[in-house]
Amino acid sequence: MDFDRMDIPRNILVGSYIGNSHLRPALEICKILIERGYNVALVAPGNFTPSSEYPKIKQFSTGPKLDTRDLPNVYEEIFFEEYTFKKFKKQRKISNSEYLDRFKIYMEAATEFKPDLFFCDFLMNEACYDVAWKLKKPIVGISNGLTSRSDSPYRSDPSWGCHANMENEPFIERFRCAIIIPIMIIYESRSWVNELNEIRSKVGVSPVSSSIERVKDSLFFADTFFGFEVPHHLPPLIQEIGPVMQDEYQPITPQFSQFLSIHKRTMFVTLGTQVYTTQKNNEILLKSFIEAIDKNIIDGIIWSFSSSPNNEFPSDIILSNGTTFETSYILENKFPHIYITEFSPRFALLNQTNVKLFFSHGDSRSSHESIYTAKPMLLLPIAFDQMGNAEKLVNVGVALSVSKFNLSVYDILIKIEKLQIDENIQINVRRMQVLARINSKRKYRAADLIEFLNIDSHNIDNNNFNNFNGKNQIKVKNEQENYSNYANAYLRELITPDSRMGFVKGKYLDVFVKEE
Repeated sequence: MDFDRMDIPRNILVGSYIGNSHLRPALEICKILIERGYNVALVAPGNFTPSSEYPKIKQFSTGPKLDTRDLPNVYEEIFFEEYTFKKFKKQRKISNSEYLDRFKIYMEAATEFKPDLFFCDFLMNEACYDVAWKLKKPIVGISNGLTSRSDSPYRSDPSWGCHANMENEPFIERFRCAIIIPIMIIYESRSWVNELNEIRSKVGVSPVSSSIERVKDSLFFADTFFGFEVPHHLPPLIQEIGPVMQDEYQPITPQFSQFLSIHKRTMFVTLGTQVYTTQKNNEILLKSFIEAIDKNIIDGIIWSFSSSPNNEFPSDIILSNGTTFETSYILENKFPHIYITEFSPRFALLNQTNVKLFFSHGDSRSSHESIYTAKPMLLLPIAFDQMGNAEKLVNVGVALSVSKFNLSVYDILIKIEKLQIDENIQINVRRMQVLARINSKRKYRAADLIEFLNIDSHNIDNNNFNNFNGKNQIKVKNEQENYSNYANAYLRELITPDSRMGFVKGKYLDVFVKEE
C-alpha cells in the first residue's frame, strides 16, 4: 500500500488469553505493520516480548505462562477421557474466573498505550473484545480456525460427536449434527455465558447472548486455508489468511544435525508442550518406536517429550521378539537411535531431508508446518481442535491417525511404514505443500486490511460517525446495537446487504413466495 501515513492512527493492541502458539499469527502480521510505521503492544500471559523475534513490541503481562500441568484435576479429565463440548465448559469456568483481572489489565494497557485498534485472539478472550467495545475502538479478531460465525451445515466437529465433513453421512446423522447438536450446545453454553454476563455487569459491560455476538460485526481472520479446511462460502468480513508462517525460526542445533547425519529415515515426534497422554500410552509409544527401529521400518526417532505428573514409564520395555530394554537407558539418550529432548526447533527439523515423517497431536500450527514442509503425518489427537484437524488431514490424504483409547504397537508400525511407501500419500503431500506455500503470502493481505480498517475508522471519527451511519434518527435497543451500527459504518464495504435486510428479505423469501 502506498499512501501518506503521517496522520493515521498508529497504535495496535494485540491480546490473547492463551498466549503461546495462539499469538504467533497475530504477531507475524504485526511485524509487517511495524515495518510500515505502526506501534504494537501485547496483552498476554508469560514473558513473550520483547524478544529477538519481536523486539519492538511491548508486553503487558496477564500473569505466568499458561501451563496445563498446573491444573491436573481439570486437564487430566480433558486429555485422558473423550473430549467433548461439555469438557470445554470446564475451560470456560476457569477463564470466567479470571475475567475481571484480565479486564483490568486490558484497561490499564489501553490507558497507557492508547490503542487505535484492538487485534484480539478469539479463544476465551472476551476481556479483549469487551474493552474494545467499552472504548468504542475497532476490533480485528483472529483464530486458528473457522469459528461458528462461518459454519455451513455440511461442516461439523468430532468434539460434537460428528464428522468434520458431513457430505457422505446418512440423513439421520446430518439432521442430528445440523439441528439437534447445535441446539444442545446453545443450551449447554447458557450457564457459562450467563455467569460471564454477571461478571461483566461489575465493570459496566453489557451482556451478550453468545461468545460470538461481540465479534459478529468485526473483521475476522482465520489462520487456515481451504484444502486444509472443508471448503464453504465465507462472508467478506471473515478472511482466511493462513497458513501464517513465521519469517524466522529457531535454527537446527549441532546435536540434531549430528543425529540426522547418521539417521537417514528419521521420524520426528512431538505432542507439543501443553498436551499429554496416559502413562500406558507413553509406554506403547516408546515400545512402538523401538520396534520400528528393530524392524528397520525407520532408523531414527527424535522425540520432543514434555513430562507431566503422569508421564512415568515402567522400568523395562519388552519387545515382541522377547528383547528387553531398560527404559532409563533410552530416556537418558544412551540408545543411539532414539534422541529424547524436552524442547526442539520443530520447523527446522521438519525442513530436514532425513526427517521422513511427523508424529503429532495435530494442532493447527504443527499441521500447517508439516504441510508446508511436505512431511506426511501420523496423528494422535488428544483434545480441542485436534480430532477435527486429524479427520481433515486424513481426508485430504496426507496423514493417518491412531486413537488415544485404542493405541497399539502393531497399528502404529503399519501406519509408519505406509506413510513412507504409499505413492498417493506422497503425491497428496506435495500437492498440499504447493497450496500452503501459495496461501502463506496472505499475511500481507491481512496487514493491508488492518490498515484499511484503521484509516477508515479514523476518518469516520474525524468526520462524525452519524454522517456515515445514516441511522442517527433511529433509536437503538441497547449499547451493543449502537456499537454494531458504529462498526457497520466503517466496515460497510465488507458487509453483505442481507445482514441489513432482515431474514425474510435477505433470503428473498418474500419474492420467492409471491412468485409461487
